[in-house]
Amino acid sequence: MPKHAALLALVAASLLALTACPKCPQGSHEVRTSVVSGKGFTFSLNDQAADTRVESGYDLASDVTYTIVASGSLTTFTTTGEKKTYGPEGRDGSKAGPGAPLPDFPYGALVAFIGSTPYYIGKGGLSGQYPAGHLAFQLNLPPGTAAPPSPTPAPPNTVTANITITLSGERIECVQDDAGPPKPKPTPTPPQWSELYASVFAPGTAGHCLNCHDGTDKKAPKWGATRDANVMYDYFNAQHVFDAPNRSFGSTADSRIIWCNPSAQMPLDQQVANKAACDQVQAWLAAGAHNDAR
Repeated sequence: MPKHAALLALVAASLLALTACPKCPQGSHEVRTSVVSGKGFTFSLNDQAADTRVESGYDLASDVTYTIVASGSLTTFTTTGEKKTYGPEGRDGSKAGPGAPLPDFPYGALVAFIGSTPYYIGKGGLSGQYPAGHLAFQLNLPPGTAAPPSPTPAPPNTVTANITITLSGERIECVQDDAGPPKPKPTPTPPQWSELYASVFAPGTAGHCLNCHDGTDKKAPKWGATRDANVMYDYFNAQHVFDAPNRSFGSTADSRIIWCNPSAQMPLDQQVANKAACDQVQAWLAAGAHNDAR
C-alpha cells in the first residue's frame, strides 16, 4: 500500500507531577523538585506511514518520577472502509497484532518509547520512574498502516490522529529531618564514696594515696590514713573538709588535690591535671558527701 501524507500533532507540556513515591523512612521527609518546567513540543508527520515513531526531543532521567497523559482522538478506516473513532487508549477489545510495538494491546493506542522499550499510555496515563532514555511516541499499529492525505477521502486501512500529550516530571528525595535544638546532656549519676575511692584514691589509681600514706613514709603521717575507704573517709571527715558550704576537699582554692586546685601538691609524685577525677570528687561532694562503705 503506498504511503500517504499524515498529520500527527504531539504537544508535550511540562507540569509539576503529583505522583506518589515510597514512604520515606522514619526521621526523614519527602522533598519534591520539578525537573521539567514550561517546555513543550509539537510534531507532525508528512508523507510517512502512520506507524512512524515521533521523537519528543526529551531525555528522561532514571531518578525522576514522570507522568504522561494523552487526550484527543484517533480515527481508523477499516479494510472495508468503516470509520471508527476512539481515544489514545486504542480500539476497545482489539489487539494490534504482529509487528506492532505492543501486539497484545489495543489497535491504534498511543505508545511511549523510552529508549527502545515501549509502554502503553492508556486512559489513565503513564506514571513512575523508568530507565534513562530518549522519549518518543508511536501508534500501536502493524507495519504498513498508512495515513490518508487530507482532505482527500480516506481509503481503507488508514489512520488519522490528533493527539495531545502532557509530560510532567519531578525528582522525589528523602531528606533527613532537622535534628532540632540540641538536647541537654543527661546529668551523670554522682559516684558513691566506695566507687570514688576505688576509682581515684586506691592503689594503682591516679591518686594512689597509699603509696605514701601507709604509716611508714617519713614524709607522711605514721597512720595509714588512706589504707581503705572507711579510714580515709573518717580521717578527712574529722577535718570537716567534706562539710558544706565550702566542701574544701574539692575546692578550686582550698583542696589539697592538684586535680581541683592547681596550687595543691597531692599526689606528690604525679602533679598533673586530671579534670575527670576532679569532676567525680566534686559530684560526690555536691550529692552530700555520704559514706556508703559502711
